[in-house]
Amino acid sequence: EDKAKLPILEGPKLYKRNGYYYILAPFGGVEKGAQVALRSRSIRGPYEQRVVLSQGTTKLEGPHQGGWVETPSGQGWFVHFNSTGAFGRITYLEPLVWRDDWPMIGQPIPGTDGGQPVMIHAMPDTGSP
Repeated sequence: EDKAKLPILEGPKLYKRNGYYYILAPFGGVEKGAQVALRSRSIRGPYEQRVVLSQGTTKLEGPHQGGWVETPSGQGWFVHFNSTGAFGRITYLEPLVWRDDWPMIGQPIPGTDGGQPVMIHAMPDTGSP
């Protein structure tokens, strides 16, 4: 628990990849929050942390409560929602790539280890025509 760096951490998802345990979770609230990745070689910790998806320079505020999936061809994707008030919670699909065993979601933000939502991207390769 880190109320200063990760306020309102919620909706965690646990994954294991390449010998690391990962917890992907949103923090900071639905309206203005971001996604964090925590990783450890032991499920008991200690965990390192990195913000992997935030608003960046986009208009999409608070990318929230997502999950990682892989296509049959091995492409990584992150599905999340964004709360838009009267229009409800809109679902978004972001590309996810691995760099030094950390997920990088969306479009890289220069000078950081994280990404921001993409507005346009190629469709996932699902292995089907």
